[in-house]
Amino acid sequence: SGQVYTSTDDGHLLRFDPAKGELETLKATLPGEAMQVVEAWVKDGEMLYGGTSEGFVFRFSPGTGEVDNLGKPMISQRIRGLTLGNDRMLYGLAGDRSLPNLLFRYDTQKRRFDVLGGVAADRSPQYLWRGQQFDAMVTGADGTIFMGESDRGGHLFFYIP
Repeated sequence: SGQVYTSTDDGHLLRFDPAKGELETLKATLPGEAMQVVEAWVKDGEMLYGGTSEGFVFRFSPGTGEVDNLGKPMISQRIRGLTLGNDRMLYGLAGDRSLPNLLFRYDTQKRRFDVLGGVAADRSPQYLWRGQQFDAMVTGADGTIFMGESDRGGHLFFYIP
């Protein structure tokens, strides 16, 4: 439909409708306790999955306006990236700047999280690089998940489910 969604700093969802040319504050609110914002979105058919600055993952139905809190994959703050895999699993990166970010998976059928661990390229003895901070994630046509590190001297990592 061309509508665009974002959030306010008080946890409400906003919708921009290009047909109306207006930004509308929705009744829907994000899961969390303090000032949370959406940091990552991914579309799945008519549904949207999102991740917040407090580390919650949620599902949003634009048709009904309902938000379903799916929980937190780990204790840490920030969902830094989300992508839907070709295997119908939701993949994400979580963590703040105090520790290396971790890769997680959410099974949309069984409704459960699995923490897959840190992201690293280990080609010992030639090299070993452990990813620290990420801010980009996408699934390629063949199902490969690409993750972009955002630190100085960042690297591009890939994961094959």
